[in-house]
Amino acid sequence: MAAEFGELFERMSQFLASAAPSGAWAPLAEMHETDDAHVVEAEVPGIKDEDIDV
Repeated sequence: MAAEFGELFERMSQFLASAAPSGAWAPLAEMHETDDAHVVEAEVPGIKDEDIDV
């Protein structure tokens, strides 16, 4: 059974690596356009406004 769990762990690791190959994190975000701006609203818990650079 340990070998089966090892194989499952390896397959899940490969799947997760293929989903984000660079290891980059992407927050949930909504985007929309107004007459004079492009607006992006993102969920970035724990990150201060001044630490965000677009």
